[in-house]
Amino acid sequence: MKSGLLYLCVLGLGMSSYTSPNIVENGTIDLQYNLLFGCLVSLGVNWNNIHHRNSGPAYDELNFQWNSLNGHVEPLAYLVATHVSDVQKAVTCCGLIKVRIVARSGGHSYIKNGFGDSRSLIVDLAKMNHISVDPKQMTSEIGAGAKLAQVSFTLWKNGKFLIPGGICPIVGIAGLTLGGGYGRFTTVFGLTSDSVVEMEMVDARGQLLVINNSTNSDLFWALRGGGGGNFGIVTKFKFKIYKAPRSIVYIEHYYSFETAFTQFYSAFQKLMMSGVPRHFSLLIRIIKNKIFMGLHGYNFHQQNETVNSMTKYLNSFSFPNATSSASKLMSYEEFMVEDASNFSAVMIQTVSQLENMTKYDAVVGWKTMRSMFVDQILNESQISRLNDLLSEYLPYMELAFEPNNAAVNSILPSDTAFVHRGTNLFVVQLVAFTSPHKQPDVQADRAMGLLFEKSKSVFHHRESYQNYMNRNLTDYLVRYYGSNLNRLVSIKGRYDPGNMFHHPQSIPVNIDLLGK
Repeated sequence: MKSGLLYLCVLGLGMSSYTSPNIVENGTIDLQYNLLFGCLVSLGVNWNNIHHRNSGPAYDELNFQWNSLNGHVEPLAYLVATHVSDVQKAVTCCGLIKVRIVARSGGHSYIKNGFGDSRSLIVDLAKMNHISVDPKQMTSEIGAGAKLAQVSFTLWKNGKFLIPGGICPIVGIAGLTLGGGYGRFTTVFGLTSDSVVEMEMVDARGQLLVINNSTNSDLFWALRGGGGGNFGIVTKFKFKIYKAPRSIVYIEHYYSFETAFTQFYSAFQKLMMSGVPRHFSLLIRIIKNKIFMGLHGYNFHQQNETVNSMTKYLNSFSFPNATSSASKLMSYEEFMVEDASNFSAVMIQTVSQLENMTKYDAVVGWKTMRSMFVDQILNESQISRLNDLLSEYLPYMELAFEPNNAAVNSILPSDTAFVHRGTNLFVVQLVAFTSPHKQPDVQADRAMGLLFEKSKSVFHHRESYQNYMNRNLTDYLVRYYGSNLNRLVSIKGRYDPGNMFHHPQSIPVNIDLLGK
């Protein structure tokens, strides 16, 4: 530590061009912040891009939190990174001064990992969002600060390309990718992480690493499903890109949960067993007394799905009669606009509006969720038991079902850190309803926990999705990473032995720390 302090003193010799702000908390000068500020500026970071707590509107805007879960977090400071060198300098200074460093590159996290705590420096990557397209190589380089709406628009504008991104356009590309990444095109092209061909990452020593299948290949394995905030700060991705479909057929059906669930689930289970065709995407939502089923059919190349052909396909599984239905044929542009409109407080009318979708326009409120992967085929009595469970707890939450077959299972569980492949049929999200006035809904939280635990007697689920984190899970590491956990711990120990990059559910540096 003495050498680190000496280094700071040497840095301070050339700092007469600025005055370090004396941040006062509880009547004392926050020495830690002043040392951090001095170190960053001395290394060449623009002091205008450093915003400390209680400094004004710039900090408040950076600290916008759409999710009120776990209270309003106020980190020590934000650094708005404009170049990878800013990230490297931040890692260097935080290592010397022993300030916790946290990267924020996305739009949200269910447990708000991107806001650290009151003693953290948050490296905001939003301005590192450059996107380039190479149509000959069919690749795209995407800065870690880009949001999915920006990615979708830019790829469309530069040749009508796409990557298999998530459903919500305000999600950041980095967090989605590092944890796996489910979306509209998952059954077609796999997870978002499955299309990554290269990454750049700043490690715990401040070095910029190139990561691909031949260079730092162990990290390449770990970062595709090993979750964000564990190994370093990823600053750029290179993705394989795909041509967008020429048209999309959409069908939606609504059913009564009270009268149709048993028959519906039996049909849905048969559909999952047969495997959703790779050019389809399916989403099931159960809200109060309604079951919603939405099916997209993508017409790539010679594919020519119609409303009639897709309806005939669904009817082959003996779904119950729907209470209402709708269908439409869309261009890919219309599809993009409609998808984005579901997550925007303002009307989205043109594709170009996606370029400026960067955050939620309104505070959603208390938001918590759980997830489970299902690999069980239920008999009639088990479906009845599931019906009873859902009937008891549905007033407090919404359920969403997404298929986990087709392209996802074309890769083995050990091929990347994303272990949830093979026998899993689908993943279920349990989402608590938002409570008023941003207050925690204790009833919904308790109901979600009870349904999660009781459903084990039906589904026997052992896995959860690492992008749907929940702090109440006690066995989260095993549920997130399964048989890949030991290898992830080993890689963590090699690249970040001092545990510089951590959060409440991060991968530990030593197997002996599991569960502690």
